[in-house]
Amino acid sequence: MDAPLPAVAAGPAGCSEAEPDLRGGIVKESFDYYAERINRYIYAGRQDSVVIDMTPHFYRAISRRDTAVCQLLGASIAQAWLELENRDSVSRYIEMLQPYMAGVDDGSAFIIYHNMLGSFALKYQADYSGALSHYLKVLDNAKRREIIPAQITMLYNIVYIFYIRKDPHCSQYAEMALSLSEHPKVSFFTRIAALIAMTESEYLNRSYDRAADYLRQAHEESLKHNAEYWSPIVYMLQGDILTARRQYDKAARSYEMALGESPNTEPSIVISILYNYGTLCQTAGQPQKAARLYGEALERCREAGSTEFLIQLLRGMVEVCSRTGDVHGAARYCNELIEQSDRLNFLSGNSDFKNSLFEYSSLQYEYDITRKSLELSENRRTTGLLVFFVSVAALCVVFVLLLYSRQWRENKRLIAQYEEYRKRLLTENSVNDRTVADHRSDIHYALYLKMEQLMKAGLFREKELTLDRMAEALGTNRTYVSNALNKVAGISFYGYIDSYRIKEATRILSDSALSEGISLKQLADDVGYNNIQTFFKAFKRETGVTPGNYKKEVLNLRKFTQGEQ
Repeated sequence: MDAPLPAVAAGPAGCSEAEPDLRGGIVKESFDYYAERINRYIYAGRQDSVVIDMTPHFYRAISRRDTAVCQLLGASIAQAWLELENRDSVSRYIEMLQPYMAGVDDGSAFIIYHNMLGSFALKYQADYSGALSHYLKVLDNAKRREIIPAQITMLYNIVYIFYIRKDPHCSQYAEMALSLSEHPKVSFFTRIAALIAMTESEYLNRSYDRAADYLRQAHEESLKHNAEYWSPIVYMLQGDILTARRQYDKAARSYEMALGESPNTEPSIVISILYNYGTLCQTAGQPQKAARLYGEALERCREAGSTEFLIQLLRGMVEVCSRTGDVHGAARYCNELIEQSDRLNFLSGNSDFKNSLFEYSSLQYEYDITRKSLELSENRRTTGLLVFFVSVAALCVVFVLLLYSRQWRENKRLIAQYEEYRKRLLTENSVNDRTVADHRSDIHYALYLKMEQLMKAGLFREKELTLDRMAEALGTNRTYVSNALNKVAGISFYGYIDSYRIKEATRILSDSALSEGISLKQLADDVGYNNIQTFFKAFKRETGVTPGNYKKEVLNLRKFTQGEQ
């Protein structure tokens, strides 16, 4: 379900060879001409046109040894085949592109190529760490080249990996994507991707009202610009949110609408909708319908050779068969689950699946016991089935308790962390009082007091505030300023500035009235930072968490405290 990554419509240096438009005889710059044409197809959702139209030009570029065009066209065609779920064609183009991409670490083709490799690892190898590695390469390259759309697309893809794994620890990536999407040159398509990423992040963190709000914005944007690509994804996420709210009938209608919008979309999106719809039916006590939806999704997985949801679907089928008393079906899918898990090497680097694999390995063991009992005596069949179901139920309970325990520990750690930081802010004045007693007659302390007055007056908000600028404001030199900070406060100049800026940022974030409607980018600007990345690093270094998580957890903690009172 990766967002399409448009080609960058700027050719590499030295690439100015003209290319005729075969339909009209118009001469255009080769690289830019192809990039613009590919972009047009992608935004229209016409990946098949990328393949049909660009393939002859790709082979012509090979014959002419036009490396730059080979890289762009080959990577774009491979990406299109990937979105059309043609694994063999993608593999063939990856092999053909290897000589052209060897040693390439920059440029539009690099971005498209590694995005495609990341998506390939996700779709066909269930290799989350491999996919993440390629996405991070593109993200780093796009940051260095200041290509904001590519950054947002990679952040969207990274959040999607967390969404598949049901892992809520993706807020920083989604928030960064949303912040970048406020850039005036970002297209509506990329803006929708950022809103979808925020929807998935808030959904995973169980902030369903916020998730619904971001999804509403994404839906409005897609309707406004007739962006049909996003319609099935929007309706699917709407179904996810409604399911979490236990509004099962409305959720089912949303999934049906998602399927109705999906005939021309990527097969992986359809598989995702079927899986989520099946999970709803299983939760709502409709195991037969869940089995039908899971079965259809598995069939599509096998047709496309996709592994994106394969493990989850097999696990769902085992659970459904267990609930309906289909012992042989449960065992068959359990065997396939273990085989696929071994083939895809799920135990390596995917710790979240260890409990699941252990659960179903135990399930297989219990089934073997039941099968042997059936072979010995038909009269023992009822007892064997009872043992089987009790074991499955016990394993499920243990698994849920483990997840709950882990979540509880994490919440407890976060709350303790915030409490510690809040106490540090509250006791700061008393620390300074003790410092007054120690340095009352010290010239460094006198200079430090003047510095404190300037900072409390808002000098820390100056973006170009340096040691020299502070010395100038105090009418002294940088050495005296530095010594005053070291001897009185025991802190470096930039640590001193950061402490004021982050203190002000936490004050704003902790106040729902002040933080309402203010973006993290605007907040960073208001407290004196030149860019949001520096703000994020300083905030996390000072508090241990991202600004978004700080705001959410502090406000939650306040509500909890007020509720107790």
